[in-house]
Amino acid sequence: MDIQYLDSETWNNYLEGSIYQTAFHNAFLIEAFVQELGGKATLCLVTEGSKAWLTPVFQGCPWNQGEEYFSTSSVGYGGPLALHRIVDTYRERLEIQKCLQALEIHLKRNFYRGTLYPFPGWVGQINDHISETLVIVQMNLNAAFTFGQIITGNARTAIRRAKKSGVTTKLVETEKELDSAFQLILNTQRSVSANYATPYSLIQRLHVDKTLNAELRIAVVENDIVGAVMLLKHKIHSFHWLHGWDKSYGKFCGNQLLIWSMMQTCMNQGCPTLNLGASHTPEQKRAKERWGAVSMPILNVYGKQNLS
Repeated sequence: MDIQYLDSETWNNYLEGSIYQTAFHNAFLIEAFVQELGGKATLCLVTEGSKAWLTPVFQGCPWNQGEEYFSTSSVGYGGPLALHRIVDTYRERLEIQKCLQALEIHLKRNFYRGTLYPFPGWVGQINDHISETLVIVQMNLNAAFTFGQIITGNARTAIRRAKKSGVTTKLVETEKELDSAFQLILNTQRSVSANYATPYSLIQRLHVDKTLNAELRIAVVENDIVGAVMLLKHKIHSFHWLHGWDKSYGKFCGNQLLIWSMMQTCMNQGCPTLNLGASHTPEQKRAKERWGAVSMPILNVYGKQNLS
């Protein structure tokens, strides 16, 4: 297998050739994650014959336990990302293993972990773990059709209730709105006992840097900001990444209006897929299914040293 290092522009040009790409594969977003969260990233193209894989390599803390390791994903999904069309998931998994072994030899480091992109029919090997995410797929570009046929009655009722209650959504514009959105996201991460806290500098950068293709939106009741979401936009596969809310305003259904606003953004930009993320409880999964989301498998690959 041949391994080449790519700069960000070249990586993004190759990325255009993959039908499996997601918002997380944007080279500029990869750079932002390591610059704000730590470690370093190297963008690699691995080729063998007519097949090729884009593979980001993450070294250092917080992506690995020790300098002798490397990972192929940081936040969200990584690689090896196929530039060819996958016709056999079992064979693809074997070829992914060959990619990782080639990188181990080339980098003189051990593979630690990597989270691949959602794809039907993933076949795992020993040490792999298949999880799932909930995605809304094949959204019709007609918002009226999506509202009437894709999402369920409960979600439609919540949207109507939010609008009747005077809830509005808007993009964050001022520093004060950015601060409020960050605080809602941080408080929510704490309330659900998340094992991480997204730093202000990263949210600010995503909001300001247009090359990262992110959208920070808030829900407002009168003059109170009661919810906030970060949407990582993409032409094929957008991702609902961060969400914060004020529980005391739950009856106003601001969260539901924010989800609908994200769907509208995707539809307006012609993006057919909105990923709502993993569900940690059956209730969460059922809530996402009300928006027309369906389960999609994710392949989590671990090295021999990482059996967690």
